[in-house]
Amino acid sequence: SPITEVSTITDNDGVERVVVNGTVTNRSDDIYAFPDLNIVLYGADGTPISRQKFMPTATLLDAGQSVSFSHTLSGNMVGVKRVSVELIDVPGGTKK
Repeated sequence: SPITEVSTITDNDGVERVVVNGTVTNRSDDIYAFPDLNIVLYGADGTPISRQKFMPTATLLDAGQSVSFSHTLSGNMVGVKRVSVELIDVPGGTKK
């Protein structure tokens, strides 16, 4: 998984927010556009509660390059038991 850390912060309004940090690595020999990411929130029974699309600030990943990302999730996090990241539009059509 690209996720390295999931933490909780309290915003200026006193609302708890979940922050997802991670790294995406280009494991190919070519330069690729940085993929959009779907952050998927799962409930206790393993079904997805919601998906939040996240567009990273990086635009290109050179061969072998890694880029870190950090995204603060919006919405209610009650009932969320697991967080994962899906890469969208990755060359070859596979999600990691």
